[in-house]
Amino acid sequence: MTTTTSYGTWYNHTGHNPTPGADILDAINGGDEDWRERMQTSGALDRIETSWRQAIQSALPVGVTLAGNEFIGPYENRGFPGYPTDEDGGLDIKAIVEDIDLMAIVEAHDVDSLPTVTAAHLQALLGSSAESPVLYLKADEDETPELDVWAGALVDHHQVITTQADARDALGDDPDEEATASYLATLQETLDELLAHA
Repeated sequence: MTTTTSYGTWYNHTGHNPTPGADILDAINGGDEDWRERMQTSGALDRIETSWRQAIQSALPVGVTLAGNEFIGPYENRGFPGYPTDEDGGLDIKAIVEDIDLMAIVEAHDVDSLPTVTAAHLQALLGSSAESPVLYLKADEDETPELDVWAGALVDHHQVITTQADARDALGDDPDEEATASYLATLQETLDELLAHA
């Protein structure tokens, strides 16, 4: 069994903050207050941290991990061919972390680039000939989330924003602009909740 030891904390290697989450807050500090609040309430900051931690873990050698706010690895901090080394010949974790583009990850989860439910989505749902169609959130791990309409039986129910039947019940046969706008606002709230847990 391999003996492991601490390679130091997040702060020891980055010198910025005690946690990756605090570095993310620093990264979005230049945005306006409303945008920062939407990033927080939408769950985007949690998704950014998850993606960043995954990127860091992928960049670290096998056997080295970021556990919470501490880097853990084999007792002997040597023998990582192909990875940068520090002045003592150990793994240069700072160089590995700095090589990952945090701002690209922030941009990938920017609330301003997330989908919004529109009248066009609603029309596509109401006009769909699929079997029991639903409007749903496509949120693949490596792609920007988007909305689509598809047969309900083929969609994970956790991704569903609304069904064609529910939309017809809510809107009736000839909805006016006010009713449509109100229903779109309700659907957007549902979408925001889904995005917060995507």
